[in-house]
Amino acid sequence: MAKELKMDKNTLIIGAGNLGSAIAYGYESFINSNKENIYIYDINQNKKNYFKKSKHIIFVKDLSIILKKSKCIIMAVKPKDYKDVCKIIKEDLNKDALVLSVMAGVKLKSLKKELPYNTKFVRLMTNLNIKIFQGSSFIYANKEVKNIDKKRIENYWSSLGTVHWLKTESKIDKFTALIGSGPAYLIYFCECLVMVFKNFGLTEKDAVMHVQQLLLGTALLTYYDDGKFNYLNKKIASKGGTTQEALDILAKGKLTSILNKAIKAAYKKAKSLEDK
Repeated sequence: MAKELKMDKNTLIIGAGNLGSAIAYGYESFINSNKENIYIYDINQNKKNYFKKSKHIIFVKDLSIILKKSKCIIMAVKPKDYKDVCKIIKEDLNKDALVLSVMAGVKLKSLKKELPYNTKFVRLMTNLNIKIFQGSSFIYANKEVKNIDKKRIENYWSSLGTVHWLKTESKIDKFTALIGSGPAYLIYFCECLVMVFKNFGLTEKDAVMHVQQLLLGTALLTYYDDGKFNYLNKKIASKGGTTQEALDILAKGKLTSILNKAIKAAYKKAKSLEDK
């Protein structure tokens, strides 16, 4: 028997990629006690296999029926595909629906051109840490979005981590580069550490295990010490000691300058994605 559609609470995610899937599973945990359903669509129908074991995530083939009964549409497709998606959903979009975009670089003014002008739009940037309920979400809403909608949005996204409301949309691109891409910077550094550990004779398995423990333990250490990074480093690195020797090499290599250059490049890319 088909699962019943709840007209006042349906949420539809368009795009079953890494982020879309993470949002779906996070939402499933959030609404599990109410036994509601989350609907997800992707042009690649094979992605339905991702959700076979889920009780409340329903992969849909026909968008039109679900669109008419959904009060929240989460657009999680690639920025280059947003116009095509808007053409598909425009006619069947529920007039009271809230459209929440997690697409990097796509401005709300551009979405307004493709969808009914009085649509309630929200732009949100988060990261994959929502998979373990440790994400950071930055949100901007247009004036059509009511306080009751904002409360519902905050209730959900705060269950996946922290929520930060922005007064201007322009800041979204900055947090795309800083926070949306942020986990990749730390993971890349971990990849580099793994290679160094292997150069010291460790196996791949052992190198990964030790770097994982370093990352987890250090993250918890900084958390419980309120992010006093400089203070903690001084406790670890004694003057003239082995740790300070390594840190001096990193400083001479201008690691901060390289990071700054890299993140600025990501920010520039975020601002230009819509034109691609």
